[in-house]
Amino acid sequence: RKVTKRRRRRRGRGREERKPSKEMRRAGSILVRNNRRGGLGEVLRGNKGVGCVSILGQKRGYATKNKGRRLKLVVALGGNALLKSGEAMTNENQAKNVKSAMKALINVIRDHNVVITHGNGPQVGLLSLQSAAHDPENPFGMDVLNAETEGMIGYLLEQEIENQLPNKEVATLLTQVVVDQNDKGFKNPTKPVGPWYTKEQVDKLKSSYAKNWVFKEIHGSGKQRRLIASPQPTEILEIKTIKRLIDSGIVVICSGGGGIPVARDESTGSLKGVDAVIDKDLSSALLAKQLDADGLIILTDADGVYKDWPVPKGKENEYRLGFISAEEIKKYNFGAGTMGPKVEAVTQFVSNKKSRFGAIGRPEDIDDIIQGRHATIVTNSNDDSSFKYILSDQSSIDKTKSTDLPRESIGSDVIKSDHSDPSKWTQDHIEKYLKRVLQISPENLTKLRDANFTSSASQLFTLNKTSHLEPLGIRWGQASDIAKAIQHLKNLADNYKANSGQNPSEMDSTTETYVSSTPYAFPYNGQLTAENTVLIIIDMQRDFCGFGGYVEMMGYDLSLTRAPIPAIQRVLNTFRKIGAHVIHTREGHRPDLSDLPDNKRWRSAKIGAAIGDQGPAGRILVRGEEGWDIIEELKPLPNEVIIDKPGKGAFYATDLEHILRTRGIQNIVLCGVTTDVCVSTTMREANDRGFECLLVEDGTAATDPKNHEMAIHSIHMSGGIFGATTTSMELVAALNGEKGRGSGGNEKSGKGEDRQEKQGEAKVSNPLHK
Repeated sequence: RKVTKRRRRRRGRGREERKPSKEMRRAGSILVRNNRRGGLGEVLRGNKGVGCVSILGQKRGYATKNKGRRLKLVVALGGNALLKSGEAMTNENQAKNVKSAMKALINVIRDHNVVITHGNGPQVGLLSLQSAAHDPENPFGMDVLNAETEGMIGYLLEQEIENQLPNKEVATLLTQVVVDQNDKGFKNPTKPVGPWYTKEQVDKLKSSYAKNWVFKEIHGSGKQRRLIASPQPTEILEIKTIKRLIDSGIVVICSGGGGIPVARDESTGSLKGVDAVIDKDLSSALLAKQLDADGLIILTDADGVYKDWPVPKGKENEYRLGFISAEEIKKYNFGAGTMGPKVEAVTQFVSNKKSRFGAIGRPEDIDDIIQGRHATIVTNSNDDSSFKYILSDQSSIDKTKSTDLPRESIGSDVIKSDHSDPSKWTQDHIEKYLKRVLQISPENLTKLRDANFTSSASQLFTLNKTSHLEPLGIRWGQASDIAKAIQHLKNLADNYKANSGQNPSEMDSTTETYVSSTPYAFPYNGQLTAENTVLIIIDMQRDFCGFGGYVEMMGYDLSLTRAPIPAIQRVLNTFRKIGAHVIHTREGHRPDLSDLPDNKRWRSAKIGAAIGDQGPAGRILVRGEEGWDIIEELKPLPNEVIIDKPGKGAFYATDLEHILRTRGIQNIVLCGVTTDVCVSTTMREANDRGFECLLVEDGTAATDPKNHEMAIHSIHMSGGIFGATTTSMELVAALNGEKGRGSGGNEKSGKGEDRQEKQGEAKVSNPLHK
């Protein structure tokens, strides 16, 4: 207000006589004023937001100290950030070290979207000692102790961030991380926890309550530490919550100590804690991948990774690795207890993605690390070209400079997570952009929707400030912002149109690919590759679609369940050709029927085909019988996974989810029988677990055509409540890199209705061939 009054008093002066006020100079020559007319005025320095920002000598734009783009980063703090080597484990020492670490990170936290993970080796080891000393016969498990350390360390980090950035929102989240209870890590403990012991101290511990503990001398130091099982992380249960928090500009502290280790019961699927400590670097890599972060920065007490250790004096620069590709760094051998897990973590994260980098360095160097200095930086090239690409954001958003739309607001997230080409946006994409990016009020959104301006991109592009927005009663300030944003989207769409002739094989891994489908273009984020997509063929067994099987014995028309075979063959052959994942399922029960519920057997007997009874193809739905096997037309190849399931859903009482997580699967394409029972159940199970699902309409069937139609109709409800549906021809066209067919020749199964053009025409610009 003071600044505004001064400016009013100075209006009589010439422009050359005006000078910045003291307040403006103290604020770093940045003036932020509230734009009440448009409701977009709040601009927190370094946070997401759209507002009115004036910078002396510059056009209005986004005010932030960092002049590059706003990155999404996962920062993994090593144990030394909380406790230096040789220090006593006291609250005073931890608080001092946390303050120092957060002081080093504060610029990055302010200027970027940051998720912080941390180690907990010394802390969880101390709690383990205290627990065992208190009750040697019934000590707390490592899962409970890990949860305690997540709360304790998260509290210290959160408090210090809030002390140094009072207006920054921070949240600590207890994080459960799923492991396989059959992981080989349980048989060979490798994770050191707790304090360092002399041999005498180890002998004393083993003679009391630590009889079953494993100790090992570390790095030839003459001292030993306790070793705990360290299985591989496969799934982060709270990933959706973390995404919501980070997308809201909140600093998230999570997955401390690698997360709370839990495993799923193989028979019930319920969760239970396990006695282990997950490597925090590998857990951070999984977290960064699932967040689709730009960078994973692992902070430790070394300024990078060295070819050999110890390093000859005076040859540090010669031995330290700088910019290096993920493939090149794999050629070196690093110890399991030293740099090994850190190098493995960054290489897993980068994994042939041009838009990702991993870095290993010291906390005090993190500002330099963001600039590509004083650390080992792993990308997909042996120089800094990939790193510069990431920092400079070579997307079309930044290439378009004809508008003053803020360079990095939450609009970038919307564009990156949905259709990059605005001309292909559906009503859902448009309204999400208006709400999240422009933050328009619900009343104004309703006005635009009622006037049909949000129904399609073509309608949105016709919006004009004076002809449409102001007559609708939208105030001048917000009308101006909307008009600028629409011009920006038009320019972005023109860029995509101009580049549409590019050879798909020459495009990089960030190119988006869609399948023409209903009710939206699949997948929702355009991330469709051979590596992250699987075809699951449900129960194409003789019992369901072969002569003399279960379905025929129940008296149903066998031609209905055999009808999808040609479409499935078409899709299966394409998946095999491009090297994508293929999984088959078989429903059946143990020969002794110990896994067959009484009500299921009673129901099958009631309709004249009791499960377990003898039939033309052997015992009905019993594993190992002729009717239980997959039909010859769709016979699996030796390298294709077969899931044997006792129920209708493929996830129940099977290891399907573990296999999908291990392979990095995000998208599931479903074929098989029957649409209304096993296929639909599996699709709903997958959707609940966060997988993006696509059902092939002519690649599925039911014993009653009406059930098939209703199952597809239920998928389309609520904008695709369980996923999307398509035809085999549309899917094959997308997999082969052809353009989507749109509504032409693409009718809904059984209805003959054209797909909605605005949702069905998804331009496919990148083939999935490996």
